[in-house]
Amino acid sequence: MLILAINPGSTSTELGVFEDEGPILRKKIEHTKDELSVPVLAQFEMRKGCIENCAGSYLQKIDAVSSRGGILHPMEGGVYEVGKSMVDDVRNGRVDAQHAANLGILIAYDIKKRFSIPAYTVDPISTDELWELARVSGLPDIPRSGRTHSLNVRAQARKMAEKMKKPLGDATFIVVHMGGGLTVNLVKGGKIRDVADARQSGPFSPEACGGLSTPDYTKLCFSNRYTEEEMIRFSYGEGGLMRWLGTSSMKDVEERIKRGDKKADYIFRAMAYGIAKSIGGFMVCGEKIDSVILTGGGSKSKLLVSLITEYISPHATVVVCPGSIELEAIVESTLRVLRGEEEAKIYERRGR
Repeated sequence: MLILAINPGSTSTELGVFEDEGPILRKKIEHTKDELSVPVLAQFEMRKGCIENCAGSYLQKIDAVSSRGGILHPMEGGVYEVGKSMVDDVRNGRVDAQHAANLGILIAYDIKKRFSIPAYTVDPISTDELWELARVSGLPDIPRSGRTHSLNVRAQARKMAEKMKKPLGDATFIVVHMGGGLTVNLVKGGKIRDVADARQSGPFSPEACGGLSTPDYTKLCFSNRYTEEEMIRFSYGEGGLMRWLGTSSMKDVEERIKRGDKKADYIFRAMAYGIAKSIGGFMVCGEKIDSVILTGGGSKSKLLVSLITEYISPHATVVVCPGSIELEAIVESTLRVLRGEEEAKIYERRGR
């Protein structure tokens, strides 16, 4: 079967054409600042055109199209059929946020209608499978959220279970996705049951500030030093390494450390320590941990991996799975549905 996989990101669009699990075509398109200067939904035609130009004649031959899941509303992970109600919610803003991944849903639906093929979306960013206990915060107005890097996290957990020859439903992993943002995920019984997110109460990351002192943060919000928009950017985008060192590139920070930059070394080690603490916190949340999986772009950093491993290896097996396998995850999940091994979920609007 021929599958077109679509993965729109904040600054790029990635796509692939796969024959069963084997890639025939892969392409990552980096977008210009001008192209990204308009609101997300206004980028639809531009991104669709990029995908169609790259896919070329394969569009006439594909058996299905599938996209990375976007931000809709809190929902279970898995494969969802892309239908009119989902598309209407994205187009009309009945979603928790407009993310570039939501364009994948719209583009997949457009291709579905034109070529009369099934369209799916896989593991939405808004996947939220937290245990109810994990959802409770100390302020009823702000419950904890399970939003995470669900596509790569679930895919890495599934692959590790396969390597162990253990059913995913019987395995327990801690999966750490390290990118500009960062999430530490407790994956148990095939579901992401708890999340420490750098944008919430988790450790800080290259671009996110992580958990902060609530009284001090509140005072800063009302100090008139920063606007609301600036405070939000400190939370994600300009926090973490970016705020401390002026760069979110771990490669650049490591180069500075090699040149003897003591501040860079100190902050980098503090980030690794925070990540290790979050991993340790999840080790007490149930049965024995089968392994701790380090993944995402940050797992390509030998220094970061070695610092985290030094803390964790006395307590659990650490496995490094560099980068992400998002296109492969989209395709493999779609194939399970097309082969009848898994049933696609039907999207339900919030409040039904």
